Amino acid sequence: MTSREVASEGTGSQTSIETKSNTFFWWTRPGTSQEEVKLVRKLDLCLLTYCCLSFFCKDLDRNNVSNAYMSGMKEDLGLHGNELNWFTTYYQIGYIIGQIPSNILLTKISPRYYLPGAEFIWSLLVLFLYKVKSAEQIYVMRFFIGMVEATCWPGLHFMVGSWYRNHEINKRTGIFTASGIAATMFSGYIRSGIYTSMNGALGLAGWRWLFITDFVISLPLLVFGVVFIPNPITSKAKSWWMTYREKELAIERLATDKRAPLGKLDLTIFKRVLGRWRFWIMAILVAWFVPTGAKYFAFWIAGTIQATIPIVVSWTHEVCSRDAERAIVVASLNSIGVAQGTWWNQVFVKTTSAPRFKLGYRAGLAVAIVMTAWLPVVEFFDRRQKNKEALEEVVGDVNGNDGSSQGSLNHVEKGCVRTTGVEM
Repeated sequence: MTSREVASEGTGSQTSIETKSNTFFWWTRPGTSQEEVKLVRKLDLCLLTYCCLSFFCKDLDRNNVSNAYMSGMKEDLGLHGNELNWFTTYYQIGYIIGQIPSNILLTKISPRYYLPGAEFIWSLLVLFLYKVKSAEQIYVMRFFIGMVEATCWPGLHFMVGSWYRNHEINKRTGIFTASGIAATMFSGYIRSGIYTSMNGALGLAGWRWLFITDFVISLPLLVFGVVFIPNPITSKAKSWWMTYREKELAIERLATDKRAPLGKLDLTIFKRVLGRWRFWIMAILVAWFVPTGAKYFAFWIAGTIQATIPIVVSWTHEVCSRDAERAIVVASLNSIGVAQGTWWNQVFVKTTSAPRFKLGYRAGLAVAIVMTAWLPVVEFFDRRQKNKEALEEVVGDVNGNDGSSQGSLNHVEKGCVRTTGVEM
């Protein structure tokens, strides 16, 4: 154990801490002030908890169509073709359409009302699935469910990026991504329990009770969201569980990472987003990580690829840390990724090719090889952007200080430190 005095990064306060030199895992960085630790703990209990629960419910709703299909829906509705894949395709079409507009709305409407409100609407649509009598009705419902559920993944990631510092995002996105995977894992157990205990109750088949249960599970979360989701960090109002000093500290923390507040959303934002490398490079990195359909039917080891998602999203928050560009690019990650999966399942992972899916596995291997080569491309553009920003800082300092050689030297040194590598 060694004791030392360190300056709390971004706050300027001094605090005495003790750390082990061989520490393997840090939840907060050594040297973080107790004031900042307390703020992060509150954010974890309120915001991160909501993110985990919301993502769990969203994935539970999404997976229960497949569970219902295996629990009697197929026989009751006479589904004997490729309808299950089409249920996914119509859902994904709505999901793709809704994500970017949803994140734009999230910058205009308070998230404590917008996110729970959207969750209530999609839960209501899921509830209506218990009344369906044909595949065509499910196609329509799945499209609109996907469109409204598009608020969840990009919206939650945007919220995490709006309150946490760059080095904190990785762990948080990893945790709530895992909550969605947990929903996939537990949905089968829930299906089995409901079908066993509720099949035939009130004259309804067990698979219909799955959708009713999804709606009931979502209701307490709506209240939790309204109570605990923080007001936007740029708003004058603070959340009831946050002090005014903690609100100031939250703003200071993001300023340390050069996280600019959201600017005005207009056409110039879209021109900048589409004209910059970040939109195209980062979106492709997520879109082609592994074909979704192939992953579902592959061996259990394929599930480890989910660990790349929080890393890529955190990296995106870092390289898109300024103005409303981040809201659009984060939403585009999932939109482009889901768009790839929409046609991929229909071409390479048809239900009729079960259980071996030979074509899907071969195509998935080819994509994995391509993506291994794509990572250096991302790092190249990231390094180039950081070098450019460092040079702009030097030029700005020279102009602002009448060519002071000492001021220029200090900032050149700072620029060199900033461009030594990609922070992950």
